[in-house]
Amino acid sequence: MASKKFIGALLITLVVLACSGGGEGLTECAKDCMPICLKEDGATISMCGQSCEEGCAIIERAAGNK
Repeated sequence: MASKKFIGALLITLVVLACSGGGEGLTECAKDCMPICLKEDGATISMCGQSCEEGCAIIERAAGNK
């Protein structure tokens, strides 16, 4: 059952990215994050896009501080 949700979320992500010009507005980190985020119950594409970008920015800042 979980694998079906993952595959569904992945397909949704790919369709959205294809329709929106390939996800040009998202960083590579956020693109990798999207399928994981979309597996969560109640997650939306806009919610995951923003959350993934914010999470990636935190990681990038932390890596720059080392």
